[in-house]
Amino acid sequence: MAPLVRYSLDEVERMHDPDAPVTEAEVARARGWLVNAAWRRSLELATSASGTFALERVRRGSTDHLMGWPAMVQAVTPDDVKAIAREYLDPATFVTVVAGPLERIRAARHPRWPVGLDEVEAELGRP
Repeated sequence: MAPLVRYSLDEVERMHDPDAPVTEAEVARARGWLVNAAWRRSLELATSASGTFALERVRRGSTDHLMGWPAMVQAVTPDDVKAIAREYLDPATFVTVVAGPLERIRAARHPRWPVGLDEVEAELGRP
């Protein structure tokens, strides 16, 4: 768990670093997942498609936004990602919630990234 927490915090800090750009490859990978996996999956089966269309109709009064969403995602640029992250993700106020047996989580170590939750908390000066 701790490597995921550490990685998440590092990424939030990177979004605020003007010398650490978000690459086009990173954005392209995210675009691909959002459109080719998440959006298409929501329309893949008759049951999921009918639920998705019905929800959009109730939320927005039409399915125009749903059908235009892939084009909006494809239009996102690396600069857009940095700007939104700077606006909404503040590393100073970032809160991480970990659910599960805390002692097991604290004791867990990943073989490739052997950082523990205690080390991450100590580094951040948090209890």
